Amino acid sequence: MKKIIFFLIIQIFFIINLLAEDSLSIKTFFSNKDIKRVLNGEIVSRMCIKGNASGENTDLKIDIPKTKYANEDFSIYEIIIDEKAFFPYNLKNDSSKLKFYNILTAYSKLKGMQYYSRMRKQIEPFILDSKRIDPDNYSVINDKKYNEIKSKSENYFYQRDNKFGKLKFKSELYNNGNNFIMINTCIQPVSKFLFAINKKEET
Repeated sequence: MKKIIFFLIIQIFFIINLLAEDSLSIKTFFSNKDIKRVLNGEIVSRMCIKGNASGENTDLKIDIPKTKYANEDFSIYEIIIDEKAFFPYNLKNDSSKLKFYNILTAYSKLKGMQYYSRMRKQIEPFILDSKRIDPDNYSVINDKKYNEIKSKSENYFYQRDNKFGKLKFKSELYNNGNNFIMINTCIQPVSKFLFAINKKEET
């Protein structure tokens, strides 16, 4: 008998200043090799599926460090994907930091995001639509423009992608100096899109 697995999608983005001097620094998440690769323009993409039946894993194990923002044991999940990249942005003053903050919370701008399909070996559209939504009734509302950077803000949005369809997310954005930590958590069961895990009987 096939088992149906309802699972949670969690997207965690650590946007860390390369010269951060507090306890949360680039070295918390990036090895020296990672830093060298991303500064050379590479995207470090790693995947670990328990069992690795299809032989797609890049790593036998991926450790996600615990922090006060994500104090969780991620080893319990069937699939862990870890991606690192460097996007140059000059946080030269409060005005540029606020502009960056509003870019991070402009959820409608996620529409059109692309990704590289390992299976089809080509770049394809990923986010087909994305909108900020009201947490009470999930109606579509405009992106909010902040006048100041908050230590924590919470928003909700939906995104429709080419794999899982339309999903609702809670988005938490933390700020600590030049460090920004965004955690997007799916708030509904993912049941429309079923796929085999490790070529077992589960889907």
